[in-house]
Amino acid sequence: MKFKMDLDKGDWKELHCGISVKLRPYPISLLTEDTDPRIAFDMYLYCLMDWKDVKDEDDKDIPYNDKNKRYLYNHYLAFAKEVNDVIGEDLSASMEGRESKN
Repeated sequence: MKFKMDLDKGDWKELHCGISVKLRPYPISLLTEDTDPRIAFDMYLYCLMDWKDVKDEDDKDIPYNDKNKRYLYNHYLAFAKEVNDVIGEDLSASMEGRESKN
C-alpha cells in the first residue's frame, strides 16, 4: 500500500465560478460525531492555502492572505460555500477510504 506523505502541500481545485483554490486535507482526527457545523470556518481557514483568479470589481487580483481569506468567507457566502463543499467532498472521500479499511 502506498501513501501520499506530502498532503500539507495541498492540491489545486477549480471552483464552478472559475476560481482556483489550493486546499490541503482537513485532519480526520479533529472530527467527532458531535462536530459542530461551525467547524466549517475552521476547516476553511485550515485547508485554504492559496487562490488564483480572485479579482476585485476593478478586475485586479485580490492577494491571498489571512485578512482577505477571512473577508471573503465573512462577506461572500457563495464563495465560502463552494470552497467548503470541495473540502467536504475531499473529507468524505477520505472518511470512506478509512471506513473501508476497518
